[in-house]
Amino acid sequence: REYTLVCNTSEAPADTLAREDGWKAFVIDEVMDLDTVGVMAELSGILAKHQIGLFAASAYTTDYILVKESRFEEALFALAQEGYSFAE
Repeated sequence: REYTLVCNTSEAPADTLAREDGWKAFVIDEVMDLDTVGVMAELSGILAKHQIGLFAASAYTTDYILVKESRFEEALFALAQEGYSFAE
């Protein structure tokens, strides 16, 4: 059995078998029906065009996209070029 925990590095359990630090997240700030199609595909497609890898996590009403911290500003710029806006 495998579990994935997404948390601040400082909060990672000491007995973690493997982890990868250095990610930064942004939230898709829109509550969508569970049957909404294409939002994550569009966002990930934009990032893929710029060779920016991502880790996507979805909860019941919130979606998150995590990219490596070193590429975060580049990811925001790529999405902004496609018409997406961001709030702090």
